[in-house]
Amino acid sequence: MDKYETSALIEHGQLKVRHRQHFERAMRELREGEVIVTVRKAHATRSAQANRTYWKFYIAPLSAYTGYSPLAIHSYLKQRFLVAPPIVIADPNGEIVDEATIEPTTTTLTTQEFSDYLQHIEDFAATLNVTVGIPIEDRAYSYE
Repeated sequence: MDKYETSALIEHGQLKVRHRQHFERAMRELREGEVIVTVRKAHATRSAQANRTYWKFYIAPLSAYTGYSPLAIHSYLKQRFLVAPPIVIADPNGEIVDEATIEPTTTTLTTQEFSDYLQHIEDFAATLNVTVGIPIEDRAYSYE
């Protein structure tokens, strides 16, 4: 492993790492040597409103059409329209023993990337004659 990211809180000037056991295990698995430590303020990449819009006006209609659960549709759409990040497993000597891809995530998309993702879903849904997106009467919803 060459990189590990996690979230944490700063309370009274102290860094409190979430899932401390996972963090400590990851530190033991990192190759020995110099590392770079970056601490930055956490921020959402899209609003809660954008998230509600996605689930209500994109996921729900496709879920209703296909009969699959909203979570299954969400997983399907991520795999269809987002790049699956690779994961590489190496032995203690640094030799690669396995490679795979992991399920993509929408949580790190920028506003523009999320907008592009929604457009891909709209185009796909149109091929099924399924209407997705914010209905005209609900345009008060904004995902930006």
